[in-house]
Amino acid sequence: AALKPTIASAMLMLAEWDCSMPLIDPMCGGATIPIEAALKARHIPPNYLRKDFAFNKIGFLNLQDFENLREKLLSAVNRKVYKIFGMEKYEHHLRGAIMNCSNAGVSDTVFLKLGDATCPKMYPFESFNTIIVNPPYGVRMFPEGSMRRFYKLFLKALRERFSGSTLVLITAAFSRFLEAVDEVGVKVLEERNVLHGRLSAKIFKCKI
Repeated sequence: AALKPTIASAMLMLAEWDCSMPLIDPMCGGATIPIEAALKARHIPPNYLRKDFAFNKIGFLNLQDFENLREKLLSAVNRKVYKIFGMEKYEHHLRGAIMNCSNAGVSDTVFLKLGDATCPKMYPFESFNTIIVNPPYGVRMFPEGSMRRFYKLFLKALRERFSGSTLVLITAAFSRFLEAVDEVGVKVLEERNVLHGRLSAKIFKCKI
């Protein structure tokens, strides 16, 4: 399921990501999380290209105050290049991610590659201390075995490559994820309940 940008933003806040450090979403889909990370790092405000707001029609508001605030926020925008990575197993999703990054104007700071998140050797050659991901939940048919096995393989790959890093993950299959956490020995630091569309999901912050 596509992740809402507001949830992606909340996950970045929960991770306490330092934008000077590399970040990866190893199952990036359409790249919502990497794009949101790039927008945050560059201080690009939400809806910065939008011109028509409903509150413009409220007569007692001073629209010049809004324009002054807009200019102040836009003056803080930077075009620095950050180490923000996305990895995706399926090529057609990766093509969509590339298009989304281009449309968002962050192609120059979001680096995308094809790769399987359960395979340690397929990750970029970086030392990631922050991993943020919206993995499959198993709501539809899952072709490669149980969700518990999938999460276990994923966590083992992270443990092999990025031991000690912070993982923030959202899932509706939280019981299966917690079983995998126990098997691999990952530590859950926090968990939050969130409604993802019509699904009751949880966001976990873990230490790998």
